[in-house]
Amino acid sequence: MVVGNFVFIERLGEDGVAAFSLACYCFPVVFSIGNAIVVSAQPLISFAHGVGNIQRMRHALRLAIVSALIVGALGILLMSAGAQVVTGLFLAPGCRAYDLALEGLPVFSLGFLFIALNLVAVGYLQSIERGRQAAVVTILRGYLLLIIAFVVLPPLFGVTGIWTAMPVAEALTCVYALFCLGKK
Repeated sequence: MVVGNFVFIERLGEDGVAAFSLACYCFPVVFSIGNAIVVSAQPLISFAHGVGNIQRMRHALRLAIVSALIVGALGILLMSAGAQVVTGLFLAPGCRAYDLALEGLPVFSLGFLFIALNLVAVGYLQSIERGRQAAVVTILRGYLLLIIAFVVLPPLFGVTGIWTAMPVAEALTCVYALFCLGKK
């Protein structure tokens, strides 16, 4: 997110950073709920893995994925439909930061679906003793792909590229995570 702050300030000034900060305030809510799903599923998956009960592992994973999809979809829906309310809690209507946030929050929120899924993937991989793959997913989503997206997307797509950096990084990470989940 430090790179995001630099990109926002470079391209949109202090108003851009204020708008981005608002998005960053909402991020932990989805992250926390996604993390709660993972923390709830991990003991079930780990125990089932330990006793070799593959069906129980898959069932717990499916429940976690469905829960993550619901949380992510609700986050997108609430942020898209309620962008004006959320933005109004932190910024005054009519100021440039308000307008930037109002435009960017629905785009930024598209990443919520992938955040929740990536967290489930990390938790599952840790529970079945595939810590290296879990670490790669974490590094991809939190650092590598996010930094690349913040560097590459804004020159190509302008302001929209800035707001889509996180969703694109999370989506690309999700592709890798799904590949890892598909491996035996």
